[in-house]
Amino acid sequence: MAIIIPTRSIPDGSVPLIDISTLANVTLVHTPAEILVQYLVSAESMNLPSDSSDWPIYTHRMPDSSDVANNTIAVFNTGGVLDGKDMSGAMDQHRGLQVRVRATSERLGYVQLQGMVEFLIAIHFVLVTMAVDGEIYRINSISQTSDVVPISEDDKRRTHLTVNLLMSERRIS
Repeated sequence: MAIIIPTRSIPDGSVPLIDISTLANVTLVHTPAEILVQYLVSAESMNLPSDSSDWPIYTHRMPDSSDVANNTIAVFNTGGVLDGKDMSGAMDQHRGLQVRVRATSERLGYVQLQGMVEFLIAIHFVLVTMAVDGEIYRINSISQTSDVVPISEDDKRRTHLTVNLLMSERRIS
């Protein structure tokens, strides 16, 4: 069944429609941030907060309570890019991600985040099995769309830094 949504109107006042069932990645059942965090944890590059380690990684939030490490990473979903069609005619979508780091110093946060970016942009065609339900995704690639940027210092004098990424992925099962 086709799902039709309106796109922006054109000068004559009509509103063209797009069949979103032609979007190649529309069938995600997990957010891009969840997929990326699962990959990082599975690759033993990052640790879940429950592991009580340095640099725990969170999805969609960066908590700030007394039991949370000062040096913390969080992954958020952001706007992505529709990027042409594949050979089957399906739209290829690169989903937007933002990785944020909170660190006790700007240098420490920068080194951590830049190292993570270098690791991520080297990814090509890796499989990720989601721990919660066994769904499998293939991360095709990740590209960096911004520099690592310090954005603020909080009231505890910890530096917050961000980087923006685009991720191409496919749900396999």
